[in-house]
Amino acid sequence: MKISAALIVKNEEENLPRLLKSITGKFDEIVVVDTGSTDRTIEIAKEYGCKVYEKEWNGFADARNYAISKCSGDWIWHFDADFELEEEEYKKFLQILRALSMSNVKALTIYVKNYNMQGVVGGVSSQSFIHRNETEVYWEGNIHETINVKAPLQIPIYINHYGYQDGTILIQKAERNLELIKKDLDIAREKSDTEELFKKLFYLFQSYALLMRRNYELQDFEEYLNEFLQLRKKYENNLRYRFFSNYTLHYIANIFYIKQDSEQAQAYIKLALESGFEHPDLLFLQTQILYENGDTKKAAEVFLQCLDRLHAFDKDRTDAGVVDNIENIWRFLETEAINIYQAEDYEYVYKLWKESFSPYYGVILLSLARLYHPKRYSKLYKKMEKLYQNNERMLVYLLQMDKKNLSLAKTIYNLNPKNGLANSLLGQYFYENKNFPMALKYFSNIMTKEILIDIFPQFIDTLKHSGYENEAKKLLDSLKK
Repeated sequence: MKISAALIVKNEEENLPRLLKSITGKFDEIVVVDTGSTDRTIEIAKEYGCKVYEKEWNGFADARNYAISKCSGDWIWHFDADFELEEEEYKKFLQILRALSMSNVKALTIYVKNYNMQGVVGGVSSQSFIHRNETEVYWEGNIHETINVKAPLQIPIYINHYGYQDGTILIQKAERNLELIKKDLDIAREKSDTEELFKKLFYLFQSYALLMRRNYELQDFEEYLNEFLQLRKKYENNLRYRFFSNYTLHYIANIFYIKQDSEQAQAYIKLALESGFEHPDLLFLQTQILYENGDTKKAAEVFLQCLDRLHAFDKDRTDAGVVDNIENIWRFLETEAINIYQAEDYEYVYKLWKESFSPYYGVILLSLARLYHPKRYSKLYKKMEKLYQNNERMLVYLLQMDKKNLSLAKTIYNLNPKNGLANSLLGQYFYENKNFPMALKYFSNIMTKEILIDIFPQFIDTLKHSGYENEAKKLLDSLKK
């Protein structure tokens, strides 16, 4: 069984080496379709032995279908340039593919871990990136393109995605996507393709919700909203589209929340909940509204429901694979949650934690112990450090509680060498002990994407002590400009 890797690229010299390092040697061929690069993208692809083709840009689906035409494998796995495939995920993929060799499965959906600027997962999404190389299987859509296979098989394979690390680029993509989505909506209307129309409205409101946080002025919002509500009557009981239907309600509620119309936001939250959609993102939005409106008792109750659903999602991925707000939920846990729980909540939260050992309950419990039961705090901290030794996010929280815990920083670094907090603390430790080569190693890991102001002076000094005076000067000069 032959397997092809396929990707479409344009000006991806920064991301491409990371992806190609992770997939070279794993596939029978790597097909790269370049749509107009002006940097070193094509050169890099050829250096890694890829089969490179050039094509004029005519939409995402068109480019992916052209890539298919150049693939000779029995199966094709499509990648984006800002992806990365870990070895263990690849091995699991091979095992699953062998098991499916005699089946009628045409396409596979995998999970995408979206990393943020701090090097931790801020959200999880899903996409059907893998399919058989057969004539009747192809991609559709100018943007948010999809395989034309009905109900692809969801498999527990994860790919790393770094495209959400730059907030400015994310907004630029959303603006670009919005225009392409509207074109696809027009095409769907012309064809009277209500299924495609319904799906694209999901992506439209997704883009609106993102852009609204940058004071974007919505155009034709009411028109699109009414169109969606009409179509929802047709598809709300369709198992295939139930998630699209309810998560779109979440986006709409979020838009009204950003517009400071909490009454309308809560109305759409209620509509989704009445459909049985107890999704962590929706419950978190409800928590935020209740908290900001002063109903802390109800907010505390709903937030525990949110954490319970998120923990269930972590264990068995029972939902459709989209959780946008992991990062925001953790931020609320670490900062605001303590304001909605009181000393008398300690025993109840402790009971919930003992029943599930959910790290989310653990954060609340440790915060309550630190505030109301200091004698229990130290013992709880040590227990959680041991219990969650493979849970990067929880370990980061524990490290934030005790930033002198260098052994914990090393543990986190071993789990994820990209973790911002671990690299920062380890770098500062070696800097203070004048071990500049080691300090440079850790500082460099977090200076590639974002300049962290609190350690920037130490980073410059480390460069100078390590013999990189010219690089330090160039970096300082670039900042002045």
